Amino acid sequence: MDADAERVYSKLQEQAIELATLTSELRAVGLTVTGLARALREGNGEDSLLTRVAILQKEMDELRAARRDLYDSISPVKTLVNDVKELQGFRREMRGRIWMLALALIPSALAFIALGVKAWIR
Repeated sequence: MDADAERVYSKLQEQAIELATLTSELRAVGLTVTGLARALREGNGEDSLLTRVAILQKEMDELRAARRDLYDSISPVKTLVNDVKELQGFRREMRGRIWMLALALIPSALAFIALGVKAWIR
C-alpha cells in the first residue's frame, strides 16, 4: 500500500473507533433517558412524579374551592358590616337633627311658658 492509502485506512480506523465510542455513549444516554422516563411514569420506590403532580393539582383545586367557599361565606358578613356602618351614619345624622330640633323648640317652649305665666298672673 502506498502512503495515501495507509493514511485513508488510518483515518477510517480512527473514525470507526470514534463512531463506536459515540454509539456506546448514545446507548448510555438512551438508558438514562429510559430510566428517567420510567421513574417519571412509575416512580422510584415511591409514587411517580406524574401521580405527585396530579395529587398536587387536585389539592390546588380543593384549596381554590375552599377559598371560594370562604369568600362566599364572608360576603354576607361584609354586607352586614356595610349595613351597620350605614345605620351608624344615619344615627349620627338623626342625633344632629334632634339637637337642632331641641334648640329650635327651646325658644318656643320658653315663649309658651312665658305666655302661660303671664296669663296665670292676670
